[in-house]
Amino acid sequence: MTTITIDGVEHNVDNLSEDQKNVMSHVQIADTEIARMHQLIAVLTTGRQAYINELGQALNQDDNEDFVDDHGE
Repeated sequence: MTTITIDGVEHNVDNLSEDQKNVMSHVQIADTEIARMHQLIAVLTTGRQAYINELGQALNQDDNEDFVDDHGE
């Protein structure tokens, strides 16, 4: 017996109407997509940080080269 709990009340899935089962299916699809989006956000956040780190390193390298050039060293 498969059950779902809504607002603290447990319901037997077999007793749901076809419309209710359809709604439950949509909720499951939404939950799957939300989880997928969270994973995508994690990947994009990691990539974004890598770009920021790369830019910071390039800017720091340029600053160090400018410092050497300005002082003739």
